[in-house]
Amino acid sequence: VLFNPMGLLTTKQKMKIVNRELGRLKSGFTKEVIYLVLENWDFENDGKITQQKVSKYAARSEATVKRHWSDFKYYAKDLNTRYRATSRETLQKIQNIKINNT
Repeated sequence: VLFNPMGLLTTKQKMKIVNRELGRLKSGFTKEVIYLVLENWDFENDGKITQQKVSKYAARSEATVKRHWSDFKYYAKDLNTRYRATSRETLQKIQNIKINNT
């Protein structure tokens, strides 16, 4: 952030502006990390997506993940639902193969 040297802002006011911008950048980066964790989720090894698991893989505290979870809640829910549906279909196919082979 650049400030006009002729401006009338105090150091405290400048720091407030700078820190607000740094917070936004850090928050945006955290959201990107959470999104990447969700995109690369391995249901076979990690199971259902939960806030606790996401915080572990994102290397962020659980409180931080909870703070941003509203942005990902429905996406994570959709991924979990799709995984469950495909798991059931796969299980039914395996059971049908076993029945047909006996």
